[in-house]
Amino acid sequence: MFSENTKEGLAGAEASGKVLGRPTALDEEQTAAVVKAYTADGVAVKALARQYNVGPKTIRRVLDSAGACDVPDDLGMLLGDLDGEEAPAAGARGGRRSGGEHRRVALFTSRGSGSTCVVQSLPVTSGR
Repeated sequence: MFSENTKEGLAGAEASGKVLGRPTALDEEQTAAVVKAYTADGVAVKALARQYNVGPKTIRRVLDSAGACDVPDDLGMLLGDLDGEEAPAAGARGGRRSGGEHRRVALFTSRGSGSTCVVQSLPVTSGR
């Protein structure tokens, strides 16, 4: 009996245009800004959380719902095609370049509902 009354009350509230549940921590404009800052500018989750005065979990939830943290089906997009090519050494961004053959490696970590992919270019060493 109570559950029927509750369901009827909730249906009536929704029909009259009431918003049910807890208010969102970030509005739509802030959500779009968070996704852009994370994807385009590479701002860290903790920095975004501090900037918007919310927890890191809230930022991860926003990014997950926007699909900003999805891993592509084709990892070639991340790793590139290095058949017969030499890649720059890891840390070659503005630093020294070392000669020799390198290969790109993707490292995946998962924490909670989020995941992280780091792509590195590592030197190929002869096996021991």
